[in-house]
Amino acid sequence: MALHMTTPVRTKRIGEALVERGLISPAQLAKALDIQQRTGERLGRILIALGVIKRKTLYTVLADLWGIPFADLTQQKPDPKALSPFDPDELVARRFIPLAWQGETLVVATAEPPNEALAAYIRQKSNAADVAFYATTEWDIDYAIRTLYRNEILDRAIYGLYYRTPDECAYTVMVPWQFWAVGGLVVAALTSLYLWPRPTVILLNFVVNMGFFIGILFKFLVSLVGAQSEQMALVTDEEVAALDEATLPTYTILVPVYREANIVSLLIENLGRLDYPPAKLEILLLLEEDDEETIAAARAANPPETVTFVMIPDGHPKTKPKACNVGLFLRGANTW
Repeated sequence: MALHMTTPVRTKRIGEALVERGLISPAQLAKALDIQQRTGERLGRILIALGVIKRKTLYTVLADLWGIPFADLTQQKPDPKALSPFDPDELVARRFIPLAWQGETLVVATAEPPNEALAAYIRQKSNAADVAFYATTEWDIDYAIRTLYRNEILDRAIYGLYYRTPDECAYTVMVPWQFWAVGGLVVAALTSLYLWPRPTVILLNFVVNMGFFIGILFKFLVSLVGAQSEQMALVTDEEVAALDEATLPTYTILVPVYREANIVSLLIENLGRLDYPPAKLEILLLLEEDDEETIAAARAANPPETVTFVMIPDGHPKTKPKACNVGLFLRGANTW
């Protein structure tokens, strides 16, 4: 049975529950609590970042504390009829996924504690008489959204800029007047070659070389201007030690890789050495789903829990910007 909003949620602390079940030691809990006091982050996120507990194990215990079942979305597939009232942007922002209808009750999996505000929002969007909650991990929600909205995510990742501001997108290579202009120049060049071959070849050679010269000059000037604005800020160890970790922002790092099996393990190792509070750091490793060699190498590297694999739907073009667009969407960034 899933939790309806009339059911009280248990109040036992997650740290105590994990120690009672023998999933973490008292020393590990004490360390995590010390970090929580400094950073203000959630205890569960800290424990995952420290690598002392797996995400699925943590959420299974949280489900018990919340008084609701746990749903593994890799096994329990959501019903498309339950999804129809919702946009994928809403699901990403509120971290839930509809699972199925049970009569007039909508069953929903969430990565956040169930609350009346979320239940009211779901009832309003779906016209459900009641909402029943299951618990699941954030990874499961991302997986379900990537799977269920695969074509829409791929379409928006590729054409999002074109839909939003067509004039800023290179999808339209040439407008009609440019086709006519290029066609006119080609006809004029061919006519000139026929009537005055030698002067025309000399002129064309001059134009091509001037084009190369202007391009090189432009890059040189841009480099000079850029070098003038470069600044280096020196930070001492004392200044770093004086930082208040609670005020530090949470960073998500997008790392697109494709056909890079030879370097992905070293990349993961170096990312793991970043000197930043692990609980405030999330690394999304963006992998093309058909790149089996790189995926296998990344898994073999045994990445820390702060590294999340995101499989990019197969489709052209296979570019890093497209992969980053998918990663940004899953973190609720308004790139569309």
